[in-house]
Amino acid sequence: MSAPTDPSPPADQPDPRIELLRRALELAGVEPLVAASLAQEHYGRITMQGDRFEVSDQEGHPYDVPQPGEDPILYLAERLKQGIPVKFLTDDALKRAREP
Repeated sequence: MSAPTDPSPPADQPDPRIELLRRALELAGVEPLVAASLAQEHYGRITMQGDRFEVSDQEGHPYDVPQPGEDPILYLAERLKQGIPVKFLTDDALKRAREP
């Protein structure tokens, strides 16, 4: 007896930029559900340039990452985090923001 075969095509793999941005947002202190939504909305702002990532603003102009060697995806996550209400941040992010 042979095993039944599944005639349906394999599911499309999600864009890895979504997962990268979602994880960066969570590391920045954004609640997971909000991070997933923001990543889905903004992942198109991340592009590959050779062997590295670059990010752009909402108008499509490249961000100049302020510090050499700074991760552009984490930079984008921090920028997105600044535009969301505090209630969507984790307790750890709120504690870090209050520290001098």
